[in-house]
Amino acid sequence: MKLSALTEGVRFALVQGSLDTDITDIIYDSRRAAPGVLFVCIVGTQRDSHDYAADCAAKGAAALVIQHDIDLTGLEGVTVLKVENSRLALALMSGNLFGNPSRRMTMVGVTGTKGKTTTAHMIRSVLE
Repeated sequence: MKLSALTEGVRFALVQGSLDTDITDIIYDSRRAAPGVLFVCIVGTQRDSHDYAADCAAKGAAALVIQHDIDLTGLEGVTVLKVENSRLALALMSGNLFGNPSRRMTMVGVTGTKGKTTTAHMIRSVLE
């Protein structure tokens, strides 16, 4: 899928590269880096995956999504997009990759302290 299709609905700035890049998968675990993937850098509570961006590029990642500025030395040929919130960008791009299945689903939430199971069974019966 083209990167331009994956970024539909995502607010970003193109730092380098082209939106015409072919993407085979979206990852956020640097150990799964492979040719053609889009690596999304996420700031965690213990680690910042921006530290692994260069390693992912060396393993063939086609594009990177970053949340803050990084050193782009050695990342020539890799498309880099900068977003305000990489977790939100990951969610939106993943939805685009899989055809946004949630748009075709009916969602029902049941909360409370008592009667959730009974209510869920009743809703299931009505919907079926």
